[in-house]
Amino acid sequence: PLMLLWHVYGAILAFVLGQGLQGWYTVKAALQALPGRLRHQRAHTTALLKNALQLHPAIVCAAIIGSTDILMLGHMVSATEAGFYQMAVQFISAMLLLPQMTGLVLNTLAAKHGAWAAWPHARRLIALVFAAMVLLAGLAYVLAPYLIPAVFGAASAPVVPIFQALQWAMLGQTIAALLGTQWIVAGYFKTISALSVVLTLANVALNAYLIPH
Repeated sequence: PLMLLWHVYGAILAFVLGQGLQGWYTVKAALQALPGRLRHQRAHTTALLKNALQLHPAIVCAAIIGSTDILMLGHMVSATEAGFYQMAVQFISAMLLLPQMTGLVLNTLAAKHGAWAAWPHARRLIALVFAAMVLLAGLAYVLAPYLIPAVFGAASAPVVPIFQALQWAMLGQTIAALLGTQWIVAGYFKTISALSVVLTLANVALNAYLIPH
């Protein structure tokens, strides 16, 4: 509703309100679960901020990768082509809910038992979910030419080959969602950020070269 009223500014406001409410209820639940009064420890705060700064480039790169493809398509080709691509990306995002939710479970396991102690359990869960996503990708590839036009109409047919091609990217994002938690808990912040920067620059450069062709 906010987006309908105030367009882009409404979307930004909705995002900020959503994040604020999520943060508020998280803090409230933590305060209720923890016994006694909370005390600020400067050493812990400094360590957390240092780690956050090391990981920050990866967060920025994730936002860049999530938007530059569509923006560059809209600028270099047409808004219609960008819309087809964005529609396919939304379908991929829906498929990624399973590995993303699994990542939260893995995060809980690592926080409870430690990264290395939880790894045997995490490894089995990662293998199971990845196998399920490979099967899901195969089914999506085969059924897309029938399901997408049937549900969204014949005008959505150009989305099908894009969606099929993005199944490979979906499997890569599945691995990132499942193993990202393990890297973070193990403290590989600089490695994650460095890889993110390199891949983001490569993504933008390849888009700039390949989209016009």
